[in-house]
Amino acid sequence: MISNSLRSVLSVAGLVVLILGSIGGVLYPALLLFIDQMTVGEAIGVALRLVLASAFFGGVLRLLVSID
Repeated sequence: MISNSLRSVLSVAGLVVLILGSIGGVLYPALLLFIDQMTVGEAIGVALRLVLASAFFGGVLRLLVSID
């Protein structure tokens, strides 16, 4: 149903969401620890939310591309 070029673009977008979301999920809370003086527990919570959200949405995007 979708063209090969659109499929490859969406596949790359899914990988970017997976990889950069995971990296950002680790770096962003670490940065907040130094700037905002948040507790370690709060930083771990932020990291988990970011990593799990990027894994979910990147996985959903990859799944939708592979179904078609």
